[in-house]
Formats: sequence, C-alpha cells, structure tokens
Amino acid sequence: MPRWRESSEDGSAKEGGDLGWANPGMFVPEFEQTMNGLAPNQISDPLVSRFGVHLLQVLERREAQLSPREQREIAQNVLREKKQDEAYALWVQEIRGRAYVEFREPPQ
Repeated sequence: MPRWRESSEDGSAKEGGDLGWANPGMFVPEFEQTMNGLAPNQISDPLVSRFGVHLLQVLERREAQLSPREQREIAQNVLREKKQDEAYALWVQEIRGRAYVEFREPPQ
C-alpha cells in the first residue's frame, strides 16, 4: 500500500488520491487554478487550501460537452461558494462590530 494512503486524511486516500474526472467549478479556486495550469503527468508544487496541503497531478485531459445536469451543478457550486463568501464577510463584520478593546495604562 502506498504511503500517501496511510498518512492522508482525505476522503480520496483509499482510491490512491484519484479524484476521477473533474468538471469546471468542482473544486475550490486555488485548487482548480493549479490543476488547470498543469500539463498531463506534471506534478504541482505543494498547494495549501482550506482543506489542507495537496500535491496535484493531471493524468490526462478530455474534451467533452457538459450535460445540462453538469451545467446546473457547476452553476450551483459557483452560487454556493459566492453565498458562503458573503456569509463569512458578514460574520467577520459582525464579530468586529462586537469587539471591545480597552487600553489601560500600566500602574505606576
């Protein structure tokens, strides 16, 4: 058994890290940008995302027409990501608004 299967906490570890065929919008932007910049069989430098540290290798590329279902899934993923980003920004703004900082002079 390859070592990455033993040390990986990723859900794809049992498949040897194989994520299968990927459609646009399927992964977080930093992952997808790195993946799209790789030539077949090229291995990326370590990539850090909010899900951990990754090494990517594109084995091959395909040209395929997306089905209406796949197009809907891509659109839903983009909208979900946008809503999550907006919700996070509002949460951060709310937390900062409730923060209280008091500056005290040290006793003399």
